[in-house]
Amino acid sequence: MELLGTCSELLVAFLDHHKIAALHNEGIVTRADHPFPRFVLQVYKSGEKTVSLEAMCRLSTGQLIVERLAGVGETEEDAIMDAQTNFSNCVFHVWLSALLGKSNEFAKEYVWKINGTDRNVTVGFPNERGDLDLSDDLRWQEAWHKAVQELPLSQETHWASLAYVQRAQKVLACEALLDNENCEQVKEKVLSYNWPVIDKFYSVRQFMIIQEPVSK
Repeated sequence: MELLGTCSELLVAFLDHHKIAALHNEGIVTRADHPFPRFVLQVYKSGEKTVSLEAMCRLSTGQLIVERLAGVGETEEDAIMDAQTNFSNCVFHVWLSALLGKSNEFAKEYVWKINGTDRNVTVGFPNERGDLDLSDDLRWQEAWHKAVQELPLSQETHWASLAYVQRAQKVLACEALLDNENCEQVKEKVLSYNWPVIDKFYSVRQFMIIQEPVSK
């Protein structure tokens, strides 16, 4: 895919809105007072009317969080703006709460017991497209969350995302990722959920970060 550029200034503006001083250098954004996390937003042309925004975050542990957000529009500029909106809706507010200590109304914070240990978990609001509104339907979210909670996770930071797409009563895509990799265990459980079947198109996406064990 062709690299169109970065969105460093957008991310700096988002952080400034939440009173976080930030620096950006050669496409890398950091807090003014700390070298980590390091954020990069890169936009690639993925089709005639589509782009892919690659949102990356390097943690102090060396781990790299990667989320890819699609953008669609009649023009390249419209597609980029759509991808940026998806980034804000799906990922940014989770980063803001979990990694930058700024709780906000667009990300929920939980304590889940995973692999016998209490973990702090930050979950973003579901992002939706199409002809079916599932934003108030907690059942599909609970099915996904339960599948993640049942994983034998190590005590380091983890992240997970779900993207489900259906059109004309058929599943077009179901992507369940853990630490940037496909997670078949979660995918199987998500696909076994009784998703609404409609003649039109709909999709849902959600992202979470799972952090180190809760201090007692």
